[in-house]
Amino acid sequence: MPGLEYTTKMYADPTKVKDSADFLPRSPTLKQATVSSSSFDEDAFAGVMESIDKVDWRQFGARYVVLITDAAPSKATTNCRRPD
Repeated sequence: MPGLEYTTKMYADPTKVKDSADFLPRSPTLKQATVSSSSFDEDAFAGVMESIDKVDWRQFGARYVVLITDAAPSKATTNCRRPD
């Protein structure tokens, strides 16, 4: 989609954000898309998969993911996999 800045974006990598005082200053950088994405097939699960695949979760006792989206989940395909 021309002009669409990203498909998913992680604002707070838990390996880099230490606490709420570190996280809260990042929240003002959240913004809506600057172009219409009405013809783009959005996928809410893409953000979940990015957090599972791109974060080194080994140092944590659990995985907590906060997903903020207005996109519906896409139908599963054969490319989907269960996380490790």
